Amino acid sequence: MVLPEGQIFEVFQSASQTTLVVGTASVDSSSSLSVAGRSYNLAAGSNSAYAATGSVIPKTALNIAASGSTPAYSLSYNAAYELPANLADAVGQWKASFGSGTLTLSLNIAGSGAITGSNSSGCSYSGSLAPHSGGIAVFDLQLSESCPGASTMSLSGIATLSSGKTVLSAAFVSSDQTAANIFQATH
Repeated sequence: MVLPEGQIFEVFQSASQTTLVVGTASVDSSSSLSVAGRSYNLAAGSNSAYAATGSVIPKTALNIAASGSTPAYSLSYNAAYELPANLADAVGQWKASFGSGTLTLSLNIAGSGAITGSNSSGCSYSGSLAPHSGGIAVFDLQLSESCPGASTMSLSGIATLSSGKTVLSAAFVSSDQTAANIFQATH
């Protein structure tokens, strides 16, 4: 997903890995696209520099050219993202599980956008969720993760709701950009 100010969050899944790309996209007057950022291999916990080029067809598609280990791909435009995010749709208890259910996450989003929660390994979460300023169907996500025996980690990213408002999907990176993750939670 490319946000109006050019920030990009994309998730790629294959049989062997899930990759999150976080970066900045820019488009020139001839609709040529360039992306620069970081690529996070979520299973391995590693990251590396990421750069790609491509083209944009406004309100139709974003096309990325193959480069190095990055395959070519295209993203289709979705007019549903032109509708502003509504915080009231995200209010409530959200639950996610990881590793075939061995780790569970529970987050509560209040009407003010305040987030509190915990996971089954003893970590606690606090933060906020707010509609993105671009008037699109995206939320800005800020979280602090406090785990026993570890330093508190600050995380920021984006979240979206499914069309039925029953799945909350989030992608986020640490403030030092060394770690990233994604989750999908349900009501």
